[in-house]
Amino acid sequence: MPITRVGLIEQIDQASSTTHAYTVGASGVSQGSFVVLRCGTVNAGRTMTGVVDSKGNTYTLDVNDSTTVAFIASGYISTALVNGDTITVTIDVAATFMGDAVEYTGIVSSGALDQTKTNSNGVSTSWTTTATAPTTQADELCVAMARHGADIRSTPEGTWTEESDFRAATTGRSMVTQYKIVSATGAYSGDGTWDSATGSTASIATYRGGSTPITGLRPAICL
Repeated sequence: MPITRVGLIEQIDQASSTTHAYTVGASGVSQGSFVVLRCGTVNAGRTMTGVVDSKGNTYTLDVNDSTTVAFIASGYISTALVNGDTITVTIDVAATFMGDAVEYTGIVSSGALDQTKTNSNGVSTSWTTTATAPTTQADELCVAMARHGADIRSTPEGTWTEESDFRAATTGRSMVTQYKIVSATGAYSGDGTWDSATGSTASIATYRGGSTPITGLRPAICL
């Protein structure tokens, strides 16, 4: 199965708390899909302590940087999520929170995370995560995010597709997320251009594509 972006699950902007939940909509999240959360807090020094959902699927904390307070988490959906189910992020100390959750397919069911990188950009009209170490296989999903304190929009570097670019009223910050699907090994960076100069933090994670074997089927009987 090729790597494919299915769509946005939810974008959130929430008041100060140690728990922050994304709610699944009417389309649900299919068994075999892969969910990526990109999120952050206003307050420095925070870290994610866990991610759970209503059906008990397992998530990993892929980028958990208390300096940039930029978080990326992911999970393979072994049990489908339905309308009204939640995906809940826990952080160590209460803080306002913003982020998005996106569904993809075509990612391996275990050991998906390959490379990550974070970066703090000085005041500039451009932003970058800086390059990862070389990916370990050709077909991978790259996801990136950048955050800053101004009300400024971003234009993605040409090989990336933007997913969200919004100003959160509760956090008072702006966040952009983007993705690309690659077919060659290499060192990848998330990059974009701001409408005007600002300082920002940025993160990237790459995930291995590949087919997942279907288990639990009975063998065919030939007569």
